[in-house]
Amino acid sequence: MDFFRKLWNRLNNSVFNQFSARDKRQVLSLFVLLVTIFAVNYCIRHFGRSSMPTFNEETNAKLDLLDQRLAELKEGDTLSRLDRYIVQRYDTLQLFNFDPNTVTQADLLKLGFTEKQAGNLVNYRENGGKFRV
Repeated sequence: MDFFRKLWNRLNNSVFNQFSARDKRQVLSLFVLLVTIFAVNYCIRHFGRSSMPTFNEETNAKLDLLDQRLAELKEGDTLSRLDRYIVQRYDTLQLFNFDPNTVTQADLLKLGFTEKQAGNLVNYRENGGKFRV
């Protein structure tokens, strides 16, 4: 308790003198709270459980299955749906110059646009949209 009394006296005689007693108490409380949080965190890390928990066979089987599925996902395809679509259609794509103001939906599909993208472009033009070429 003597430590806190000395700290309180130093706060009264320092730069914090311009603050009210209530503000000083709040600063002191926050300081004590921070020190407590850091101390608890340190204790948990260094004196907490060091061994892994033991599970029954059923839980171990579920964990093994989960690890197996996670490994399959990591090895598997990580492409987005659009990228998979492009890879699947890569051999059938035809690249050519086109005017977006006159191109048809079928031509856009040949270029590799998805049906939704091609439809949106055509709808934009039908509703009065123009592309600057």
